[in-house]
Amino acid sequence: MAIPREEGEYVGFGMTSGAVSMTKVTRAAEEGRAIPEGWIIDARGRPTTDPRDLLDGGSVLPLGGAQAHKGYVLSFIIEAMADVLSGMEFREDLSRPWPIIDGCFMAVFNVEAFRPLSDFRRDLRDMTDYVTSSRPVVAGERVYYPGERSRLHRAHAREHGVEIPDDVWMRILAVATESGVVEAAPTPIG
Repeated sequence: MAIPREEGEYVGFGMTSGAVSMTKVTRAAEEGRAIPEGWIIDARGRPTTDPRDLLDGGSVLPLGGAQAHKGYVLSFIIEAMADVLSGMEFREDLSRPWPIIDGCFMAVFNVEAFRPLSDFRRDLRDMTDYVTSSRPVVAGERVYYPGERSRLHRAHAREHGVEIPDDVWMRILAVATESGVVEAAPTPIG
């Protein structure tokens, strides 16, 4: 979800409707690390901190913790719009290399059908300024508007590059080799 601001910036976010993304759980499993309680349940529906339990029939919990009924409803509606409406798969199919295939849903609004674009931009800027001027919980920290940390991270990555863990880089090279395009792989800078 994103709302454009001036100069190509936006207020927005991309997120899973689960307590955590599957990528974080599978990465923890690859690294042999435990995960926080409340992220997943095992195949029997019991809370677990072992990320391998997700890969053995477990499930990511919906966002919202112990009171996750609102997260469940949000997740259901998102899946219905992204998968059912788009005609994509919505059930696991363990015969595929990756059991879930995600669809996509986009809604685009013409702001000027509601109000003048200049007024909208001014008020959105005022809203983000108001939010970011809030007193943070932790002294010395700051409050960000949705999408701001990602924007700052992208700017840092453009200037300094992106750190890729060695095991992930080795998998990238293996796929590139299998595909006959290893010579096109960039050379690490660090």
